Amino acid sequence: ILAIVLSTVLALSLGAVFAGPAGADPGNLLSNPGAETGDMTGWTATGNVYATTSQVQGSGTVLPYDGSYFFSFHGVATPSGNMSQNVSLAIDNSENEFGIYKARCWYQTNMSDSGEMVVEFWDGATSLGSDTTGTLCNSGGEPNPDPPWVEANLGWDFVPCNADSADFTLNGTTNHGTMCNVFYDYLKFDVIKGTLSLAEGTPDVAYNPIDTDHE
Repeated sequence: ILAIVLSTVLALSLGAVFAGPAGADPGNLLSNPGAETGDMTGWTATGNVYATTSQVQGSGTVLPYDGSYFFSFHGVATPSGNMSQNVSLAIDNSENEFGIYKARCWYQTNMSDSGEMVVEFWDGATSLGSDTTGTLCNSGGEPNPDPPWVEANLGWDFVPCNADSADFTLNGTTNHGTMCNVFYDYLKFDVIKGTLSLAEGTPDVAYNPIDTDHE
């Protein structure tokens, strides 16, 4: 019963917390989430993943979803590449704190190439499990003229107990040709902390957003 009530409270309350005012994107734990430094600052990448202002494709030119830059996997000539960032969660389990996480990316693909967003939680060097969007692909087998940017989300779920960090990873896979036509922008990973106490059998949830730099 406690789990059901708590889930209901979270669904009603966290929607407003994550939505925020129009045009704002508060509480982002990622560094350089939109490639606006003009490079891969804050990220560890395999393959030739880079920040760019545009990417010429046979079907047109890819432009940023937001801001002046985005992440391009087009330099990845091998079957796949990825970019990853480890973030500290700072959840104090000894104080009955818990965390609810949300991850987001905007992506664009072409020529049947595909992406994936993965969040893996860690307790020191021990993996506590991961969450994945599965395959992200918004194009068919032929060049897709002006493919749209598409939003993908993970989370609205509890951070595993004892997790002290998380890896936010974006993958790109070449399924056609020699270059990886996968692009990402406007990334987000956030954790809302709360404490749980029982008062006469009813969960009393207090929300305390982690202090973070905003985009």
